[in-house]
Amino acid sequence: MTIKHLVLACICACSPLAFGAQTTVKPGADVISAGPHTFHVAVADVQTLELPFAPASPGESLQLVLLKSNGLEVLSTSTKWVISEGDAPVELLVRAPSPGQYRLQFLARAKTREQQTESLSRVLGLMVVAGDGKTSSASLQKATPSPVTQRADGTRVISFSVPQDSH
Repeated sequence: MTIKHLVLACICACSPLAFGAQTTVKPGADVISAGPHTFHVAVADVQTLELPFAPASPGESLQLVLLKSNGLEVLSTSTKWVISEGDAPVELLVRAPSPGQYRLQFLARAKTREQQTESLSRVLGLMVVAGDGKTSSASLQKATPSPVTQRADGTRVISFSVPQDSH
């Protein structure tokens, strides 16, 4: 069986048609968004962002770790949070030094009460637009290295760093 046939077999096996009315979900932490994925802020002003993430299932907790802020100044003293069902929204203090578009990347880990040693992870992102978002977005994108690289064999790889103390 060739790789092409194997990939097609996997896609067909996971498609909703193979299971009737069931749908499939991406692997990783089961997280819901309770708010916007794009925030608009004023340039050079300190702003509070309410992170829109929550555990999707009752009885789960969600650990969030800020991985990358892409030039946006993060003024909060904490960059790690644990969110349980019914918790108040998590807040993050930020300041945009100049107009443009900024990305915030988070590592989310979901854990159930019964299985605190096992967790599922997912990387999530938010966009922060300062000012009109057009003035320096091109220079920001050029200054930020792409997370997608290509190996010598042609395989594309998406990379991100995880802080050592986040485990």
